[in-house]
Amino acid sequence: MRVAYLSHLSLAERSPSSYFVTLHPAFRLLDPLIHSTQVLRDTSPFLTTVLAFTVSGFSPSHSHLSGVLRPHAMRLSDRVFSQGLKSLEIVQAYCMLV
Repeated sequence: MRVAYLSHLSLAERSPSSYFVTLHPAFRLLDPLIHSTQVLRDTSPFLTTVLAFTVSGFSPSHSHLSGVLRPHAMRLSDRVFSQGLKSLEIVQAYCMLV
């Protein structure tokens, strides 16, 4: 499990740049001037996890993490819903999941 966590952390750190290179041209949901790795991690664990999950689906070297990231994103989604949390980042995360 430690290896999966370290791989997830590595992917989470690279997710914004991977997103902007591969997915952003077709799916302009995030702004590269605003959504840095640190900002994402500080403001929205849900969006950070969903972004890592989305990028893992398009990255052969990280595809093995999809099975770990999806359930984690769903648990965070349940928490967001049950606590009635609201933010732009939460909306962005749900848009990425659709």
